[in-house]
Amino acid sequence: ADIVPRAAAALTAAVASAVALVWIDLWLGLAVLIGTPVILGLLQLAAPLITSRATGQQASIARASAMATDLVSGLRPLRGIGGEKTASARYRTVSRQALASTIGTAKATGIYTGVAATVSALLAVGVAGFAGYFALQGRITVGELITVVGLAQFIIEPLGLLASIPGYFAVARASSDRLALVLDAEPLRGAGSQTELEGTDLTLDGVEYKSLKGIDLHLPAGELLGVVAYQPQDADALVAVLSGQLAQDAYRGVVRVGGISLSDMDLRLARRTVLVEPHITDLFSGSLASNVTAGAGDAAALDIQSALAASAAADVVDAHPDGLDLEVTDRGASLSGGQRQRVALARALVAQAPVMVLHDPTTAVDAVTEASIAEGIAELRHEGAGGIHTTVLITSSPALLAVTDRVIVLNDGVIASIGTHSELSRGDANYRGAVLR
Repeated sequence: ADIVPRAAAALTAAVASAVALVWIDLWLGLAVLIGTPVILGLLQLAAPLITSRATGQQASIARASAMATDLVSGLRPLRGIGGEKTASARYRTVSRQALASTIGTAKATGIYTGVAATVSALLAVGVAGFAGYFALQGRITVGELITVVGLAQFIIEPLGLLASIPGYFAVARASSDRLALVLDAEPLRGAGSQTELEGTDLTLDGVEYKSLKGIDLHLPAGELLGVVAYQPQDADALVAVLSGQLAQDAYRGVVRVGGISLSDMDLRLARRTVLVEPHITDLFSGSLASNVTAGAGDAAALDIQSALAASAAADVVDAHPDGLDLEVTDRGASLSGGQRQRVALARALVAQAPVMVLHDPTTAVDAVTEASIAEGIAELRHEGAGGIHTTVLITSSPALLAVTDRVIVLNDGVIASIGTHSELSRGDANYRGAVLR
């Protein structure tokens, strides 16, 4: 972080020394003024190698860090399925790759630093040597020789620092290149021109994506729809399509809200219109209040309390003396799985999106709490909401499905059956086996 002021100080010292040497003898000063840029130029040739090594090192460390984070957060499931040894072996392999990459980068940087220090020292020694020769020839006096030798000793450090600058910039270039990949990335979907919403009915017309095969579906405005997917990949594919985050050419068919295709909507309108809460959600470091209102910063206190009650997250708030001011660590690690899920659900409900998609929002809560949440979602989103909110619950929870207006069943990527929860429970053995527990 301090390389810029240090480099400026080193450059000032080198220039001042060169001016003093020019005052004593023109050629001694020119040796520093010309030699320093030449050295920097030659050392710059090695910078791409260091950049390449540093890029590989940072990428390998990022992979190791990401895997370590995943393993720590998923330690309990790994123990449950007996996957500790396999996970440890995978992390050990990635960690060793990161170590090898770090050692390779350190070697390249060390060699570069050594060469830079040696070359700069040789330049200073050369200046002192020529000064001695000039003194023997009588071109400079003994006093001037002593001055030159002192200056030569003085400029070794600033010259060495200047010579190491290309190495610093090479590492910085590697970091900036990785950052540029994110900042310069093209958006997955382009921005449409439609800025006004004309309705909240949801239509899927011939949607094909991954395991989905020509899904045709229409939800009138105000409907609470349940979706039961016998295969998890069907649910994941449906969530991805409804999120509006896929490029238009990534799937076939059209998703419309109020008769307007998601791809034709302005990005801000699309984000305001459809809110997809995935099964795995993250909370952010900060207070409970900042997390709950993350999607609607200007939400009224009444809306927040209603969302907390509907999601059964009010218990989380009431359980701590700080209430909504309770500090939450990164990813909500300070909360239990059920608490995180309820707070995330409250955050989604506070946003009051016209179309909301919830994917397994209650898998980490008990049956009593789940039943309370089901009633809360139905009441908050559809009772007294003026029929403007459309909600999709992708779940196999009988408590949630019981409050829906109708249920569609996905099997092998197609709609296998449609009906109310009670109708399907009575007449479809496969449905009963999937949801009744």
